[in-house]
Amino acid sequence: MIKLTIDQIKLAEQLLIMVMKKEPIVEYKELGDRISPPMFHRQVPGNIEVISKLCYQLGLPFLSTKVVTKGINVPGEGFYKLYTQYFPEAKKLTPNEVFSEELKKIRECTRCFLFKRTKRTRRYLLFQKSWDECTKWFSSTLSI
Repeated sequence: MIKLTIDQIKLAEQLLIMVMKKEPIVEYKELGDRISPPMFHRQVPGNIEVISKLCYQLGLPFLSTKVVTKGINVPGEGFYKLYTQYFPEAKKLTPNEVFSEELKKIRECTRCFLFKRTKRTRRYLLFQKSWDECTKWFSSTLSI
């Protein structure tokens, strides 16, 4: 199982909040600015790639689909390249078709994952939950 860094967990949580709030897309810089301390926008792609790999392992849609290049509103080239590595049959589709289909999978997904830090070991643990459970947790924890 892929282990995320603290910054990657923060990015993943922001992406999950976006899904919960039904926000359509976010630019790399804006996503980097949403975490504390902010992440330089050129560091975001490598970090969300790791999140995508974890999504694949968990059987979830790639949350990184929601992150787009400024001005063109589609994911960077790295998204399509990684996606077709995991799903070779997607090479028959254009990058825009993959983007649209993956956004649809995100909208239709009924599961998400949460990160909770244990008091004893101070490590983050991963929990798969329903969207209702995630919504309740985010609402109570983050006051959104």
